[in-house]
Amino acid sequence: MSLKCRERSPLFLVHSSPKRQQGSLIIVVVFVIVVMSLLASSLMRMEWSNQDAVTKEILGTKAWFAAHSGAEWGLNQLFPIGDPAVQPDVGVCSGMSAQSAAASMIASINGCQGLVVECTLYQVSQGVDTINHFRVSSSAVCGSNRHEVRRAQEVWARGIE
Repeated sequence: MSLKCRERSPLFLVHSSPKRQQGSLIIVVVFVIVVMSLLASSLMRMEWSNQDAVTKEILGTKAWFAAHSGAEWGLNQLFPIGDPAVQPDVGVCSGMSAQSAAASMIASINGCQGLVVECTLYQVSQGVDTINHFRVSSSAVCGSNRHEVRRAQEVWARGIE
């Protein structure tokens, strides 16, 4: 018996030998591992960035509310609740320039380290009358180290004529 080989076209070469097929699977596996690790690392970087943004947003909101509370506290010191005809005391404004115990309490309630409330008096002359204008500035710092956020607010008030 004689076996005859049929000639095949070079376009249809079939490698039936397992020895010739070794190594191609390793290349595919390495390629898949590299692509998946790059994808995973970029997703982790994006998630880390999102967490940073959310943390800063939350701390910024806390600092904003602490500064707002400080400004309201300062206005309440100038214009106490009660008799609306009471003129604000100029000495209260100058005494507000240091960080007070009440301002520290407001900051600690909001989870912030520092709240500074300052008052500046501007006296404006209108003819024979002098009108007091008050600027109450409040700034709060929340967070620490890398995630420290500072917010400031300013309120202007005019003395009752």
